[in-house]
Amino acid sequence: MYVSFTIHANLSLTMRLLNDPPSSLLLSRNQFITKTFPNHFSIATGVYEETHGVVANVMYDPDLDKTLHVDDEEFFTQNPGIVPVWTLNEEHGGHTACLMWPGCDKTFHGRNVTYWKPFHEDATFRQSIDKAVEWMTDVTKPANLVFLYVQEPDTVGHAYGPNSSYVVEELKKIDDNIGYLYKMLTIFNLLDTTDVIVLSDHGMVAVPEENIIDLDQIVDPKLYHTSGGSPVMHIWPYGDLLDLYIKFDNGAKNHKYSVYQKKNFPCGVALHQQLSYQSPRAGRRCGIRLSGLEEPNREL
Repeated sequence: MYVSFTIHANLSLTMRLLNDPPSSLLLSRNQFITKTFPNHFSIATGVYEETHGVVANVMYDPDLDKTLHVDDEEFFTQNPGIVPVWTLNEEHGGHTACLMWPGCDKTFHGRNVTYWKPFHEDATFRQSIDKAVEWMTDVTKPANLVFLYVQEPDTVGHAYGPNSSYVVEELKKIDDNIGYLYKMLTIFNLLDTTDVIVLSDHGMVAVPEENIIDLDQIVDPKLYHTSGGSPVMHIWPYGDLLDLYIKFDNGAKNHKYSVYQKKNFPCGVALHQQLSYQSPRAGRRCGIRLSGLEEPNREL
């Protein structure tokens, strides 16, 4: 069993009980940028975002000249050489089940997963566990690989901030439901043959109101268009890239953000790009790393 998570101080009883061999308590390192859909697809493919092509929750594709949203067919399929593990499992005779996992409803190599449940904001963790166990115990097509997305504490973290009491309450519920998952695996004699991976696609930090940045007040918005948002916004110039870069760089002297051209991204990010296939979605752009762009207490 491989368990990867961060425990809230003095909170997670189930997780502490699991912190024994053969469990392994490790940290999950987010990919740059720390956004939901890019990180979910990196988890599923094992490659960096600029390789699989999902570089933001909302992104601009210059080849298509189109802004893409998660429901668009092209969102997850920009790089034809990338195959998610759920498809590889199907190709090798397995049956994959996906509950609300981004991208799992798309077709790769002409294949779809055996079981699929779309995102529903009212779905509960326990309902998803019951459905997963139902598919794992199917008589004719038992699922041997399950991807399960839980929307909390992300939703309340965005709304109230990561340090709020609402997040603490959601963490308690999650802990109880993970205990329920292990109970169900035990009841159906699945525990000894199931590896459980618990992880997060990103973290959060509170953004104080004074850190909100209005880029329109710094550089004329008629000079560029954008995709993505806090903590990294992609800037696509209508005219000269260098001229726009200089304008944003000058503005950074009096505001809490940093601006990069792709060639001078921070060292760790630049290394990925040198060693990986380069998606045009991560191409000719300025990147702005923001201290706060959205409402207070939103994801950074």
